[in-house]
Amino acid sequence: MLHGIELVTQDLIEPAQAEFILFNEMPLNSTLNQYRSIVKHVLLLETVAIRPLNWNLKLHAKVDLIFTWNNQIIDNRKYFKINFPNLLLPQPFRKFYERKSFCCMIAGNKNSNFHLELYSERLRAIKWFEVHQPESFSLFGFGWNHFLLPSEFLWTNKIPGFGKILSKFLRYFVNPGIYPSYKGVVVSKFETYSNFKFCICYENIKDTPGYITEKIFDAFLAGCIPVYLGDKEENLPFDSDTYVSKRDFNSYEELYDFLVNISEAEYNIYHQNILKFLSSNQSNLFGIDYFSSQIVNRIISYKKALKNE
Repeated sequence: MLHGIELVTQDLIEPAQAEFILFNEMPLNSTLNQYRSIVKHVLLLETVAIRPLNWNLKLHAKVDLIFTWNNQIIDNRKYFKINFPNLLLPQPFRKFYERKSFCCMIAGNKNSNFHLELYSERLRAIKWFEVHQPESFSLFGFGWNHFLLPSEFLWTNKIPGFGKILSKFLRYFVNPGIYPSYKGVVVSKFETYSNFKFCICYENIKDTPGYITEKIFDAFLAGCIPVYLGDKEENLPFDSDTYVSKRDFNSYEELYDFLVNISEAEYNIYHQNILKFLSSNQSNLFGIDYFSSQIVNRIISYKKALKNE
């Protein structure tokens, strides 16, 4: 109980009995209509590439407060800024010589036909390493041992049954969906990243102001230098000396040559810059405390405003 508010999950109370509902991602229109008389707030975290429903403005009009990373719609009246929350507890980094493996990627196997998607760029990185530097790269995450329908065929899922039939055909005749670099899922991102010098760290979409997920923070906290691709560099809250920008290289061959020639002294400077950022006020905006306090304080203020009407 905080400020007279007890926050519980829907398995403990029927939503219709609640004073307000806080949805994790935008629900269906039918759900919103079902609880028309109840105050409704929403966390919008998934991008349009994964969950187009989140960005349906007609649905936005049916809720009271919206919390999102999307800088383009923040107005501090209905739309409030949050970032993906991270447990920011830096620990001593393993040294350059203690990291026995070169480069990895931890990501799920997904795709999208959204024009700013970066899933296809992850695939290009994986395939380059598997062909040219297979001993220097390891792939981790869910779904890489299963065939995924290529993005150019996603439209077939709109035809009942056809998408599944096409997937079986392509898997059998075209691509078995096996990645030689795949090492399975990880129990701990921190422990996995701590064994590698570098990681391929791409957001799900690019050039989207405010969209910074936990991916680069997972790498930072383990002292694994990220090769990063996401929003434009001038919009990022961390300095360019904390990561390697994929945008600086015209090919993966150029990128690899740069990484493999980084000295231990240069690597240590990256570590120093990362630790400086993690101890800054700027990084606190990506912590759990900021995330929770922003949501709680705005909901309390909204509740008081309703009582004063």
